[in-house]
Amino acid sequence: MDAASKPLARRHERSVTILKNCREAISADGRLLLIERVMPARIDASAGHQRWTMLDMHMLVMLGGRERTEEEFRSVLAAANFELRRTLLLPGATGFSVIEATPI
Repeated sequence: MDAASKPLARRHERSVTILKNCREAISADGRLLLIERVMPARIDASAGHQRWTMLDMHMLVMLGGRERTEEEFRSVLAAANFELRRTLLLPGATGFSVIEATPI
């Protein structure tokens, strides 16, 4: 792993650790709800997607993290023994979604 990838890998590991703690605390029939921005899987030239790209770059440069796509959320949740059930975009122009996951 190159030096540029290490901070992102550490953030991924921290996310998995937090989610594993949630998994230990949640009942077998419980639900985990995350309120997050979900990055589009494909970026086009639209103004909305340009804003997403700028947010992602801001996260990377200023905070050492990045926005995740739905598939990336699915992967990090699976690493913590959750299954992503659905993603619902919240109304308005917030760009936030509710991600619902259940224990596996």
